[in-house]
Amino acid sequence: MRTQMIITLSLAAIAMPGCIANEIRDGLNLANENMVNINESINRVELQLSNIQETQLAELQIKLEKISTIDQSIADVNEDLDGVQISLTRLDEHLASLRKTLQNIDSTIPFLSLADDEEVTDVPEIGPDGNPIAPDDAASEQQDTNK
Repeated sequence: MRTQMIITLSLAAIAMPGCIANEIRDGLNLANENMVNINESINRVELQLSNIQETQLAELQIKLEKISTIDQSIADVNEDLDGVQISLTRLDEHLASLRKTLQNIDSTIPFLSLADDEEVTDVPEIGPDGNPIAPDDAASEQQDTNK
């Protein structure tokens, strides 16, 4: 009988709405449920971020390949233009020489008038790489060779 009474009182105590142990247990269960929900949300966000990063990485890789191709094309064009620049510089020299020849012919035979009266005096000098040398650079190179 005594055991029965203890069990009855225990059950009554547990069933009482104001029991602190029940409130703590309910609070812990609620906190646990919230933690599970938060963990699921974090996992979804991590998955979304991972997908976004993979997509952006793939897009950046494609853009990088395109830029690399463009850079190579520009380098090829620059090489071609360097060759054209050398050819144009040589042509300038040749035309200046031809102009001087025509002027010499004009001065020898005045009635022919093969050349224009306008004289070209600023023919650029050509460096060892085939590029024209600026007048300041040409003067410094002549000073260096005179030393």
